[in-house]
Amino acid sequence: MAEGVLFNVAGGIIERLGCGAFQEIGLIWGVQDEFQNLKETVAGFQAVLLDAEQKQANNEVKLWLQSVEDAVYEADEVLDEFNTEAQRRQMVPENTKLSKKMGHKIKDINKRLGEDASIRIVLTGSSWKVVDSLFVRGASDITHDVGVDVSASSSSPPLSKLTKLSLDGIEDLASLPEEISNLTSLQKLTIKDCSNLASLPEWIRGLPCLNRLKIQRCPMLSERCKKETGEDWFKIAHIQSIEIDKS
Repeated sequence: MAEGVLFNVAGGIIERLGCGAFQEIGLIWGVQDEFQNLKETVAGFQAVLLDAEQKQANNEVKLWLQSVEDAVYEADEVLDEFNTEAQRRQMVPENTKLSKKMGHKIKDINKRLGEDASIRIVLTGSSWKVVDSLFVRGASDITHDVGVDVSASSSSPPLSKLTKLSLDGIEDLASLPEEISNLTSLQKLTIKDCSNLASLPEWIRGLPCLNRLKIQRCPMLSERCKKETGEDWFKIAHIQSIEIDKS
């Protein structure tokens, strides 16, 4: 594979999913959430793809690239298929079975690209420089399952420049790990589908760069973070952009 090819394909996917035409397709076909998840997932690892393609001599890096290459190309092909079908049917999905089939394809790709095993290789490969985005899906222990220690004394690849952290679908997450308080460059924190997360810690007020907080489908946490009336509102009131249960 020529250097930068996969990086460019990933960039094309992000660009297409961000355009108005695909947002309309997602809305009409009922897959807007899956499109958004795909966009966020691809954006999460695109930053390291170019570096990875240049370091394929490292076996761990090569294995990671192989694990995502097929899924990235398949995602690109599925978006082509969505576009073709939408134009052919003039944006209206007449065939419900086809609509569900296409939706399942996107969900399957999201699952494959969101595997925490892939993220683990990115973070623990000895030749990596800096990771600026981290997406965690379905892991029961963030610091163990993702294979990274975010504490200040960590010998893992430096996460001091981590600016985006997304926690998605971690059902048994009851509290945010205190290690996250060491992410002094963190600007955006996204928490989705963590139904057992009941509150935010006091230390979230001490994250100096945090200016965006997004909470989706976390019933207990959403209730506590309601503007002005929620018990945890005072912990996040200083954050510039807060989205709670908005698509």
